[in-house]
Amino acid sequence: MMSRRPAILLKYLVVNCKRIPHHCSQCRLQFMHTTTTLQQAEVPKSPKTHSSLIQVNYDAVIDSAKLNAALESREQFALALKEFMSREKYRRGHANFIKLALQRMDEFNLERDLLTYNRILDVFPKGKFVAKRMLDALWPRPLPQTELALEILTKMEEYGIRPDYNTYMLLIEVFGKTSLPVQKCRRIAYWFDKYENADPFKIDGDLPSDSFALSKLVLQRVAGKGGQITEIKVPLNDTDSHIISGSTEPQLKLLHSLGEGCSTPLLHVEGPHRLWLRKLQQFYYSLRLLPEGTEGGGAEEAVEEGGEGPILGVCVCHPGSKEGLKVWLGALQEAYPSLGKATVVYNIQEGPAGDQERIEASGSAASGKSV
Repeated sequence: MMSRRPAILLKYLVVNCKRIPHHCSQCRLQFMHTTTTLQQAEVPKSPKTHSSLIQVNYDAVIDSAKLNAALESREQFALALKEFMSREKYRRGHANFIKLALQRMDEFNLERDLLTYNRILDVFPKGKFVAKRMLDALWPRPLPQTELALEILTKMEEYGIRPDYNTYMLLIEVFGKTSLPVQKCRRIAYWFDKYENADPFKIDGDLPSDSFALSKLVLQRVAGKGGQITEIKVPLNDTDSHIISGSTEPQLKLLHSLGEGCSTPLLHVEGPHRLWLRKLQQFYYSLRLLPEGTEGGGAEEAVEEGGEGPILGVCVCHPGSKEGLKVWLGALQEAYPSLGKATVVYNIQEGPAGDQERIEASGSAASGKSV
């Protein structure tokens, strides 16, 4: 009986609404307020959607596929995508699932796999976001699915993955020929083809994980094709420590003739200099011959003013330290005895992010005159 009272009272007010005079505005306002309150009381509250539960279910789909040890990582991820598409016939919640899959594909080491990106794009419902009118094509509506597709293409671009014909056709089926994802796909393919062979230091394949091989790649890039690269024995117990020296042919000739023009050459060891191998940061050190007339007290001023001079050689010292650079200069002294007369200024940083610091040495070039 209690549930029927609001409905009966509302019916009574509607029937007797004609009896309210037109000039009685206060009565009409009171009637409208009462009617609105009763209507809100009649409408049942819709159950709340638990988006967090849906997200947990999506995580469970990927986790269950990851537990299948009989499959490779690519097939495990594909199994998770198929499981979602079989559960959701109308692809409800596809945007949340694609966003989650895009975040977790790094766990499967698939961030450089083109086939996996195409499979993720295949989760989008086909034809639902295609512009049906000319105005929609000229001024596309801001859809979250469009932003998500652009995010997928941006990740492909960052990892150097060129879209193929299947990627292009999938985007056309989902968003149409005039959509922003299709335009971005065309631009990526165009610029990737244009600059594919423009890099003079292109590295084929994946970068090596060994630090020694990476150091060799650094010196090959710095010294050039005709450079001489020499490994120097490190008197340390650490197996990962190594020192590799590199010089070009003109630099080797200059090292042979060092000391002929001046009695006491002034050398400057500086670094570390930064070099990028794709997205991997590496460091190397250089040995520079300062101009004449900077001996003695003018050595520090020449270093502070950034005095230019020819570079005699470079090295990769792993890990970069004072002791490693001494070993490098000691090896150069054995090959070129004229370095024993040189005055050496060390102007290096202890680590890539350390403060600039002068390291003093004593003794010959590796351990000799020093400023």
